[in-house]
Amino acid sequence: MSDYGLEMSDYGLVLSDDGLVMSDYGLVLSDYGLVMSDDGLVMSDDGLVLSDDGLEMSDYGLVLSDDGLEKSDYGLVMSDYGLVLSDDGLEMSDYGLVMSYYGLVLSDYGLEMSDYGLVLSDDGLEMSDYGLVLSDDGLEMSDYGLELSDDGLEMSDYGLVMSDYGLVLSDYGLEMSDYGLVLSDDGLEMSDYGLVLSDDGLEMSDYGLVISDYGLVLSNDGLVMSDYGLVLSDDGLEKSDYGLVLSDDGLVMSDDGLVLSDDGLEMSDYGLVMSDYGLVMSDYGLVMSDYGLVMSDYGLEMSDYGLVMSDYGLVLSDDGLVMSDDGLVLSDDGLEMSDYGLVMSDYGLVMSDYGLVMSGDGLVMSDYGLVLSDDGLEMSDYGLVLSDDGLEMSYYGLVSSDDGLEMSDYGLVLSDDGSEMSDYGLVMSDDGLVLSDDGLVLSDDGLVMSDYGLVLSDYGLVLSDYGLVMSDLVLSDDGLVMSDYGLVLSDYGLVLSDYGLVMSDYGMVLSDPRLQQTGF
Repeated sequence: MSDYGLEMSDYGLVLSDDGLVMSDYGLVLSDYGLVMSDDGLVMSDDGLVLSDDGLEMSDYGLVLSDDGLEKSDYGLVMSDYGLVLSDDGLEMSDYGLVMSYYGLVLSDYGLEMSDYGLVLSDDGLEMSDYGLVLSDDGLEMSDYGLELSDDGLEMSDYGLVMSDYGLVLSDYGLEMSDYGLVLSDDGLEMSDYGLVLSDDGLEMSDYGLVISDYGLVLSNDGLVMSDYGLVLSDDGLEKSDYGLVLSDDGLVMSDDGLVLSDDGLEMSDYGLVMSDYGLVMSDYGLVMSDYGLVMSDYGLEMSDYGLVMSDYGLVLSDDGLVMSDDGLVLSDDGLEMSDYGLVMSDYGLVMSDYGLVMSGDGLVMSDYGLVLSDDGLEMSDYGLVLSDDGLEMSYYGLVSSDDGLEMSDYGLVLSDDGSEMSDYGLVMSDDGLVLSDDGLVLSDDGLVMSDYGLVLSDYGLVLSDYGLVMSDLVLSDDGLVMSDYGLVLSDYGLVLSDYGLVMSDYGMVLSDPRLQQTGF
């Protein structure tokens, strides 16, 4: 306490009635921690606790219970090892959040790290020799870690690294220290293997969250692991022999990989490929360019190996999410690394004449693919378009526009007038079901045929030059009449044309004189 408010003393920084000053037990970074008591912000031998008496330290640490933030037997504890969330609350484990020589430190200068950790200084959040930095220039990396600077998210020589043990993508999944971060039935805690989603929810397995020969599967039992991978089939999202594929049977894997073909989303000989020009369907799989997806000084861009978090890159192999020498690729075994991998360039996710492009205009397709632009999802000469006018078709596909679902020269149209046909198909309009020159028409006049078909109109069943005609009673004003080559029922009876039977006032007459009979 002093007359001046915020002061420094032999013990630390204190908030009292006179302001932020120094006292024998104030805001101190010592062997014991930070304490709020009735006397102000004080340090005690045990830790920091918020109880009915204020923010204090108890024998066990900081706890948030029904009574507020206070102590419990197993609450928030700062020990020699780290911070852990278990059944008993937020505790310390052998490898968690560490308040030690190498861990998180509150000093006179703010939140700082030792030789291997995080620093919050006057310049912002900065890293020491091995960790993360949030400075005036943004989130930057030191010699070995991640940087979020004015230029974006960048990589260092060794990938995304926080400290000697920080955040690592290894054969076992996402790991924090020697073992990794795990969500189990007991909450957020450490296990020998990593994070796993099983039948019981988000919990532990023997191997962690791994994309391997067995992979992650959603079955009738929930999100579980199967022998092969994630599959969406007629039975739901479940396993198949190979991987993920969209076929006539659902989302299924084939022998090779995931591909968009004429038959839908399915496998080609090699899989979905990102080439030098974007997302391309080629012979080799999902490849962005010659190099892959890389975090550089300019943001997410190219490197020598693909999607690279370190000297080797980010790889999904039989062993899980691992680093390889090459890059990220979809192969027979799942998402793996190839010589080139997935690449984000200075322009974003870009497609060439054959693939997908994520540009300033949005997701855009070239001459052969899908486009998500300012106008919506649009198609090129060969694909689907979802524009301001709705889902529209090109010369070869389906269109859903403001007028409804319409067809091009070769398909079905569902417009405001109903389902309509082009020169070659079925049309549902305000007049009903209508056919073109070669098909059926259901209009206000009834079922009507064109030059080559059946017509059911207000006047009955009528045939054209080549068929049967029905009128209101018989088929026309003259009765049941056939064309030049068919049957006619007229006022004179049943009459055949030049080649058939004639019923007249005189009886049945055969056109061939040899077959003619009269008088009946």
